Amino acid sequence: MMWLLATILLSAGPQTVRFSGSVLLPDGSPAAGALVTGASWHASTVRAQADVEGRFTFAGEFPGQATITARSADEKLAAHLTIQAQGVRKRAGEPLLLKLAPTRRVEVLVRKDGKLAVGVQVAHSKDEPPRRTDDQGRVVFALPADTKSLYLSAFDPVRGVGGATVLAEEKAELPQSTTIDLQPTTATTFKVVDEFDKPVAGLKVAASCAFAGRCWFQGENFPESHGVTNANGEWVAAWTPAKREIAQAEPVDPAWQHDGSDERPRDGTPGTLHVRRSKRTKGRVVMPLGASPENLLVEAKSYGFRYRGTSSGARVRADGTFELPVVSEHFFTVGIVDEEWTSPRHYGVLFGRSQEPNDLTLNAEYATVVEVRIVAGKDSKPVVGAWIQGGENPSKDWRDESGQKHSCVAGLRQYGYSDEQGVLRFGMGREPISFSVSHGAWWEEVKAKPPRSGPYIVTLRKPFVDKLRVAGKVVPPPAAAGRVELRAAAGDGWDEPAFAVPVAADGSFHVETDKPTVRLLAADRVGKTSATAIIKGEGEPLVLRMIPNGAYGGTAKNSDGDPLPGCAVTLFLDHAKTLYSRTVKADANGKFLFEDVPAETRHWVHLQPVGVTSQYLYHGQAYVERGERHTDAVDVCSETAATKPRRQRSFAELLKIDIKDARIWHAPALVIASGPGKEAEGLVKRLSNDDAYQEAEWLYCYPLQVAAESLAADEAGKKTFAERGWQVPQAGEILLAAVSGDGKTLGHVLLKGADAEAAKKATTFLVKHAPSKTAALAAVESVIAEARKSDRRILFQLGGLRCGPCYRFARWIDQHRGELEKDFLVLKLSNLHADWATPIERLGLKPAPGIPWTAVLDANGKILATSDGPLGNIGFPYDRQGKKHFRKMLDAGAKRLTPQERDALIASLPSE
Repeated sequence: MMWLLATILLSAGPQTVRFSGSVLLPDGSPAAGALVTGASWHASTVRAQADVEGRFTFAGEFPGQATITARSADEKLAAHLTIQAQGVRKRAGEPLLLKLAPTRRVEVLVRKDGKLAVGVQVAHSKDEPPRRTDDQGRVVFALPADTKSLYLSAFDPVRGVGGATVLAEEKAELPQSTTIDLQPTTATTFKVVDEFDKPVAGLKVAASCAFAGRCWFQGENFPESHGVTNANGEWVAAWTPAKREIAQAEPVDPAWQHDGSDERPRDGTPGTLHVRRSKRTKGRVVMPLGASPENLLVEAKSYGFRYRGTSSGARVRADGTFELPVVSEHFFTVGIVDEEWTSPRHYGVLFGRSQEPNDLTLNAEYATVVEVRIVAGKDSKPVVGAWIQGGENPSKDWRDESGQKHSCVAGLRQYGYSDEQGVLRFGMGREPISFSVSHGAWWEEVKAKPPRSGPYIVTLRKPFVDKLRVAGKVVPPPAAAGRVELRAAAGDGWDEPAFAVPVAADGSFHVETDKPTVRLLAADRVGKTSATAIIKGEGEPLVLRMIPNGAYGGTAKNSDGDPLPGCAVTLFLDHAKTLYSRTVKADANGKFLFEDVPAETRHWVHLQPVGVTSQYLYHGQAYVERGERHTDAVDVCSETAATKPRRQRSFAELLKIDIKDARIWHAPALVIASGPGKEAEGLVKRLSNDDAYQEAEWLYCYPLQVAAESLAADEAGKKTFAERGWQVPQAGEILLAAVSGDGKTLGHVLLKGADAEAAKKATTFLVKHAPSKTAALAAVESVIAEARKSDRRILFQLGGLRCGPCYRFARWIDQHRGELEKDFLVLKLSNLHADWATPIERLGLKPAPGIPWTAVLDANGKILATSDGPLGNIGFPYDRQGKKHFRKMLDAGAKRLTPQERDALIASLPSE
């Protein structure tokens, strides 16, 4: 009987959530007869009508966020309430109050070839039926007054489709009117296949299209636009726009889930749509004694190997059971999402293509309540309506049925808008979390580790309340009215529109914008001086100190290193092209020159060779000191095809370099020689997807890979193999060999692609000869002790065994160790050390992005200089700016090296 009861409970329908409340008119009286709707993603919309006292009740699945809307019968009044997914359970137990207010009426005008289009369907949501344009080509939508965005689509099976995006600026209302132009049509064929790559016949699908201006046509909003696939899994939609950026199909039938599309060409031709059968996994939530699981939300998020995933949710029944729609071969994250409860996340593939999904058990735990507070300005004014999303964000790997490895970021994110107090609450577990917050154009992200108990309060501060206001002064003041031109660009985009800013006679100016960032360029054309600034928030009055301009010139070259005569060369300001952009034409020798270039700020260089359409934003970067004339730069258009053959090093030469690297890094060199054929190729691929093998290989110098075909024509290489007793691999074989820094062979192994244990044998071989990791803290303490004893500085460097510039820097240091050791002890931390973070934190280092990252420390660990130059981390200093900054680093630490010796060291750095 107990088994029968459990079976009945597990086969029951979906759990429903009941909402009750009242609708009031603006004067506080009951809104009798008001229509109340409740919508949630992946669930049917539910409706109820308020009684004579304005009361309503309805029940629905609400497997995610709940959007509850109330409207008067004449649509002149409306109200809406959004309840975040994690808060539905709690709010369902509280009476809701919806107070109606006058609606915002938006008129949509639809045209075809410039003429009014009558009888065209227009929609903005799948939860409301489309409306048809009247005899004036118009349709009117009555929306809640605080609506901030509207995504409109128009559909006619003969005349075509169109779309429009209507957005309200911050602290403004939605525009009252907009226009949609129907696009010229063409027939488009959509093909659908299942997880076995077989055509899916009889499947109802919808199509969506994107056109210029970030506008979309959403086919799911128009049932009449849907189609059914034929026996070949194809559906021809005759109404699709001829000019579009994207055309894609989506299954309408809930029994099928979108599994991604094949890569689309740029003309908007749709790729094959892949779908998977949706199955239901059964689960149970186990609660602490006495606690009820009813209406808890279980969320599931998946990732497929076409980088398309699914998401779903289910409310838990009173007995703790639930059912979730899931698909095969996807990697799933499943867990409880609630303000008060959480659960350890379930990670993994739930079932294979020909299998049934596994049952799930989730153990509920009391959550840490994370309270995100958003304030603005100096007075910390609460920000209402800020969009917040956050949660755990772990990286996970998994394998499909073929053994192919995939990676994803597998968290269950929670989201919502801040309330009247500027607050949004989440229930979190024990994993590290991150939050992103946006309000208008302002955006910020924060990472945190919640404590085991809460509440845990995170406060984020928007730099300004409504507008960013910047007051400043140009120094020295302009000698005459209008002599200094000040221009600004608001926002973070490199092509943001520029606008003029008036400058008073005393040099003072004011800038006002609703963007969180403003970039400034002041230019005195007569005095040939300029100043730049980037402002991210309000602060003390800004001083724009004018400095002498410089000059930048050089030679434009192609990938072969040949000059590009007549090439158009554009120099523009970093991330602010609209503030400063100049173009000159190179002469017959590829020479170019820019005068009066703003100094001490980064510029990008873009090359447009004659007869070549280049796409990249830049082909080089420029930086000049104040008053400097840098006229010997070389900028290369990497988009031109190389035609000159480059000398190929023999295997013997490459092995000598690897042995040298092995000596410098104290890690063995690794040779991977592969024989011909698909079996050998497949084994190399298997090794690249094997976690244990890759972890072991990470402790070796970058592998020297060689194919048997190349060895066939390499006499020196074959001789090296023979001298070391290595067999040249035959078809289906690969050879692994480990070589020490003194050139001795540590061992080798021959593997066969057909051997199922080949990856395991390869890993065993690597582990046998791998170096043991050194404790990073012990290495740092040892060098600091030696520095104190010998009165020297420390050249500290972060690097890695898979970083090309790190190898180049290490070779250069090794070559010049005699000179450098007069003043410096070299300390290099890499993945050969355990626990990098501890010594970095203790030394107070804040490494910039990218490796190698270098710092000069005194004998007590105090930072004297770092590789963070004017253009960012210089890495390996191969270019002019990097060498100049590295010279400054040597100057900061040198006590015994003479200026001439430092000059010689910089001169010995190779260039690219």
